[in-house]
Amino acid sequence: SGSETALGVNAVLSSSDQYLSITDNAHQYGDIPASQTLLGEDAFAIEMINNAPDQYSAPCQVTFTDNASGEWVSNITLTINAPVFEVGDLTIDDSQSGDANSALDPGETADFIVQTMNIGHAGAPSTGATLSSLTAGVTVNTANYDFNTFAADDTLDAVFSVSADASVSMGTSASLKYTVTSGAYSATDTFDIIVGNVPVYLMADQTVTVNNAIFYDSGGDEGQYSERERLTTTFLPESGVEGLTVHFTFFDLSSGDELSIHDGSSTGAPEIPGSPFSGSTFPPDYTTTNPEGALTFYFSSNLLMNADGWRAEINPKIVLDVDNADQIKITSFKLFPNYPNPFNPGTEIKYQLAERSDVELSVYNTLGQVVRNLVKNEQAAGVYSVRFDASSLASGVYFCKMSAGRFVQMRKMILLR
Repeated sequence: SGSETALGVNAVLSSSDQYLSITDNAHQYGDIPASQTLLGEDAFAIEMINNAPDQYSAPCQVTFTDNASGEWVSNITLTINAPVFEVGDLTIDDSQSGDANSALDPGETADFIVQTMNIGHAGAPSTGATLSSLTAGVTVNTANYDFNTFAADDTLDAVFSVSADASVSMGTSASLKYTVTSGAYSATDTFDIIVGNVPVYLMADQTVTVNNAIFYDSGGDEGQYSERERLTTTFLPESGVEGLTVHFTFFDLSSGDELSIHDGSSTGAPEIPGSPFSGSTFPPDYTTTNPEGALTFYFSSNLLMNADGWRAEINPKIVLDVDNADQIKITSFKLFPNYPNPFNPGTEIKYQLAERSDVELSVYNTLGQVVRNLVKNEQAAGVYSVRFDASSLASGVYFCKMSAGRFVQMRKMILLR
């Protein structure tokens, strides 16, 4: 824009930004007449480092010189576009090889469809996804999915084949880890599912009849319970089921909030050992002893603050003896909660086998050391009961582990002196 011609103009691009790599930093413009504009096509070459954030502003400097030792500096900013992945919902499609109940049942194979979004401003080349199982008995048959190029502002589905062994018990919680990747860009999420079409109940004033169930506080899986709650839920066993067991997988109540558990069909029934429960101390696994086989939960919350609540699994009580187990078809492997729990000094451990298997039943301490081998032999299909005497052991937490072929399950036991 000056009044004289600039002779022998050269330009050098520089930047110290961590996300830029300048591979060609110089361009010769030659002579630029006065009041003229000269476009330098393909003047510089820049590579973006492979983990730059989307819409990142990278500062640069262009220094111009001419034959007369003149120098001009221009500060510019380059906007970097990059992919940004987000993981959406999981859909289970068992319509092709299952019973089309949108759940993965024991012995079934289903398609797991994961919604995936690229909400960034750049496409993602060579994009792939993986799914892995974190739970024994649940197997991902096709662990990889290839998106190829994933365009910006696009939503695609990754599809995987997943199977549950017939030995997996109905109502078992299973976790799967999903990751989508393109170079240094990735997103990961974990999906928690329930094997089988198990009904879910939230804490409310209600009486329901169940066989298996998942039981949450009033906030459900994702939310929190509310203040000033006074709620009662009673579970009654279905016809043919003699009783129920409860096993908590999560428990977190605010100070002053309490959950009482009653061995019966009302809050007038006896409370189980340790009830009422508060804080983050898990209630023990418990099996009903009342004639109705019922379990009643009463929850009260204060006015101050909420918390995440609880998640519990309700399962049928097993009362078969080994002598008559052959009269009933056992269709799954399972290690049941020991009873009583907490215990002192002895407790009963029951388990069932769907077929003849090499069985190992052992007790571990919190260091992972075996403190007692209870069973180690081949056994026929059926229901078994073992008495564990911990008279020689110190108070504390122990774990009972059952292995039968590919089936593995572990239960927590508490010894209280």
